[in-house]
Amino acid sequence: MTSLIFDSLIQTRYARTKVSSTVQNDASSPRLFNFTFVIPETAVVSTVSLTLNGVQYFSRPIQKEGQVINTPTPTSAGISVRDATQFGVRLTLAARSNVVFSLTYEELLTKQMSEYTHKVHISPGQVVPHLEVRIRITEPTEITALDLKPFTNDITSASAIKASILKWSGGEAEVQYIPTVTEQIQMAELFQENPEAGLNGYLAISYDVLSPAPAGQLFVHNNYFVHFFSPTLWSAIPKHALFVLDVSGSMSGVKIQQLKDALVSILNHLDASDSFTVVEFSSSYKIWDLDGTDTLNCHTYQATSDRISAALSKARAMQAGGGTSLNAALQKALKCTSLQSKLDPILVVLTDGQATDASSSTILANVKAANVNTNIYSLAFGRGADFNFLHSLAHGNGGKAHIIYEGKDAAQQLEDFYSSISTPLLMDVSFNYGDMVDVSTKTCHCGFRLVSSRLFQ
Repeated sequence: MTSLIFDSLIQTRYARTKVSSTVQNDASSPRLFNFTFVIPETAVVSTVSLTLNGVQYFSRPIQKEGQVINTPTPTSAGISVRDATQFGVRLTLAARSNVVFSLTYEELLTKQMSEYTHKVHISPGQVVPHLEVRIRITEPTEITALDLKPFTNDITSASAIKASILKWSGGEAEVQYIPTVTEQIQMAELFQENPEAGLNGYLAISYDVLSPAPAGQLFVHNNYFVHFFSPTLWSAIPKHALFVLDVSGSMSGVKIQQLKDALVSILNHLDASDSFTVVEFSSSYKIWDLDGTDTLNCHTYQATSDRISAALSKARAMQAGGGTSLNAALQKALKCTSLQSKLDPILVVLTDGQATDASSSTILANVKAANVNTNIYSLAFGRGADFNFLHSLAHGNGGKAHIIYEGKDAAQQLEDFYSSISTPLLMDVSFNYGDMVDVSTKTCHCGFRLVSSRLFQ
C-alpha cells in the first residue's frame, strides 16, 4: 500500500467519508493482497469502487433481509461483504501494476455529553508512505467548540501527536492529519504493537454548535426538512435509578472488580434528590437492604450521604458466582419502580452472558407486560453477552443498548455510559408537524438530541 487517504465531509451533522487506498505490486509475479477497513457500527456503505488499468468498477450497495445496514455485494474483483464494523478487501494484483480502491460510508453523528464526535479508524496493517486524514465541517450555525483528540486505541493515546486545525471560522472548520512514516512507527511502538503493522486505532474530532432556540433548529432543503432538538435550558428532574447487576460466576476476577469500581463512582455522583435501588442476580436475585440482610423485597433509598456511604460498602463487598437469573431480576426490579411513582425511573441492566432462567423471547414478553413507564438501558459486558437480545430489550422499552468492551478502561466505559443517561431534563416530549406524523420521546437527557426528518406532502 503506497497511500491511504480519508476524506470526511460533515454537513449539518451528517458525515460522508471516502477512503481511498492505492496498492502497488512491484514484484515480477501476481500477489494476493489482504487488508481490512474499520468503519463505525452506525455507518452505511454507499459507494465501493476499484480502478484497474484506468477502468473504474463499482459495486452496488444492497440491504440484506434482516439487516439494518447496507452491505456491498461481492464482485469478481474480490470485495468481501461487510461484516459488522469491518470491510475486508482481498484481491490478486498483476505483476508491476497498481489498483486504487475507494469506499464511501455515511453516518448521522450522535450527540453525547453535549458534543458531536466523528471518528476515523485507521488500521492499514502496515506503515503507509502517504497517510492523510482530511475532515471538513460545514454547519448552518456557528461552531462554538472544536476538540481534536490524540490518536488512540482506547487504551493508549499518542498525546504528543495530534491533528492540525487548518480553519475554524463561523460554521466552517477544516482539520488535517498527516503522520509521517517515523510517527507511525513510534505510535505502533507506544501501543506495544508490531512497528511494521503501523497505526491501529482511531482519530476523533468533537465539536458543538451554537445553542438553538428552546424548540430546536429546523432546516429545509429540496422538499425535506430536518428538526434538531437538544434540551439545554432546563434543570435536571429527580430520578429513581435501578441497577440490575450480573454477579454470576463468569463475572469473577477483573470484571467484578471493574463493576465495583464503576458502581462506586456512579453512586457517588447521584444527586441528593435521587433515589436508588440495587438488584444483584446470579442463580437467584437479591435486593440490597442497607439496614440489614439483603432480601427479596423492594428497597428504595434516598441518595443522602449516609445511604450512599452504606451503599458503597455493599458495592465493595460484591462477589461473583452462580448462574444468570435475569428474567426474575428484571421482573422484580420493574415492580420496585412503583415505590417511587413521582420520580422518573431509569433501569440499567448489566450482564456478560445469557439468561439461564428463561428464553430471550420469554423475557422480552414478560418485560413488555410488566413495564409501565420505565426506560431500560442494557449493557453487554464483553462479547459473551447476547447483544441482539439486549438491544431488543432496551429499544423496546425506551432506552438504548451499549457494549462495554473488556479491557483496562471497562470501569470508565461504564461510568461514561451512565453519565450520558443520568440527567433527565424533560419528560413526555412531543412535536406536531401539522398533517404529518407526530414525533415523541419519553425522556430527554442532558446531551440528548432528537432528530426528525420528513418529506413535505
